[in-house]
Amino acid sequence: MVQVALVSLISDRLVATSRIPVSLIEWQGCPDCTVYGDGLVNSGLKRGLGTIMSMTAYFKEGSHPGIESDPSLHPWVACANNVTGDKDAEYWWYRVAMCANPGQTVESCIDSIKMPADLVEPIRECTNDPSKSSKLVNDMHLYGNGFQRFPWPLIDGKACLPQPDTHGDDITPLIQVVCKWAGDSGISPLPPACDAVVEHSVVS
Repeated sequence: MVQVALVSLISDRLVATSRIPVSLIEWQGCPDCTVYGDGLVNSGLKRGLGTIMSMTAYFKEGSHPGIESDPSLHPWVACANNVTGDKDAEYWWYRVAMCANPGQTVESCIDSIKMPADLVEPIRECTNDPSKSSKLVNDMHLYGNGFQRFPWPLIDGKACLPQPDTHGDDITPLIQVVCKWAGDSGISPLPPACDAVVEHSVVS
């Protein structure tokens, strides 16, 4: 069980930070990553969670066997981490990544989710620069390859949440920690994503 005390400890350490740092380690085509990522998009990002969270996504090298994968996904994510990151509180770049993971292309997902063109442009400039994008992808893989289970969420660099793939890929614990920190640090009002979870304990 991840205790509320742990959430409070994280909150105390990050009270001076405007957004809580969240990292997601993923494997392209991994079914658990798809479920977890869709949960984050639908229950979190579409309900304003990005306004209180600073998120980075890392994909390990390669993709899940038997799943059709778009090779442009890794450069897209690596470049988005670098040139956009949390400057886009709606995290359109991550929504595109989750739409494309698995079985669709980045380009088709940019169109289908209607990502604003002005947010697409700087990421495309990066992915169209082979030297820059290759280095960013290699750096992303170097970090992502150090993990063995996927998805793997980290809060302030620490694995303090229930392991998603053995807990129904439930996004609620991550949202609850982010909302608890934000509330403890005096951020108000909290986004709608926090409405259903901020008063509850994180249970493994």
